[in-house]
Amino acid sequence: MSREQDQFLRCPSCLRRFELPSKHFPGMLQQCSNCGATFRLHEALPWHEEHSYEPQASPGIVQLQSSPSVALNQSLPPLETTSSAAEFDSGRASAVFGSMALVGLATGVVSYLMFPFLKGPEFLVYYAIIGVLMVAAVHILRQMIGKHDGLNFIGLGFFLLIGAERYLYGIQHGMHKWTYMVILMGIGSMAFLSSVTSMNDGRGGYGVAGCTSCSSCGGGCGGGCGGGCGGCG
Repeated sequence: MSREQDQFLRCPSCLRRFELPSKHFPGMLQQCSNCGATFRLHEALPWHEEHSYEPQASPGIVQLQSSPSVALNQSLPPLETTSSAAEFDSGRASAVFGSMALVGLATGVVSYLMFPFLKGPEFLVYYAIIGVLMVAAVHILRQMIGKHDGLNFIGLGFFLLIGAERYLYGIQHGMHKWTYMVILMGIGSMAFLSSVTSMNDGRGGYGVAGCTSCSSCGGGCGGGCGGGCGGCG
């Protein structure tokens, strides 16, 4: 300890530095000129050069600055905020995935119930519209919650499920010639997967637009019913 440090102590109340009296003893009574606190000399705190910048600091401030536990607690709020934000994003993504699965299942059930009322060409138009709506929904959801490729795979799964349902229904009712439906399934699959492989969301919603309208596929569907129209009796 340096000689200068031996000559100075700190008030235990306000931490102000004071000079050690030339004649002193441990039980000597002292009164701080700054805060007026009275204390015994042996109760005074040691003074170090590194504390020279805080001669009038209050005890509360010094304790907060010097206590590792308090410093750790001060760092906890940002961590809790980050954790809460991550939990919110995760919960929102889970809710979106769950909602999408329910909507996909409902669409599959409704589609199956509509099969008796849809002939081959009519089903192709319906199937193309469903495909466009599903691709557009995936595109929008990716913009909302981030580029989760799982959205594409869920949408693709339900899109292909409707085609598989139509095929199973068709073979049970004597339908045949599935060429155009298979083509639509292939185009739809590429539309769903395009944003996964290229990460270009703008291409996903319109890749199947060329063959989803009745005007572009109507000739092939109406005139080609004998050559494959998604289930012709």
